[in-house]
Amino acid sequence: PLRTADLIGIDNLVDALQALHARTGDERCRPSELLLDKVRRGELGRKSGRGFYVYSEARS
Repeated sequence: PLRTADLIGIDNLVDALQALHARTGDERCRPSELLLDKVRRGELGRKSGRGFYVYSEARS
């Protein structure tokens, strides 16, 4: 699940969870502080080079 979060973007995951929480009111859909902190730090996954894992440029 963490690699998938990095692939789709942690910011996108947070946005989806916030929308679910707003529509359902279900507290289980509220994004965790860990996810929110990663977004604040710019650790968005593959697109930023860092999320739950660190990604480096492919070498040719």
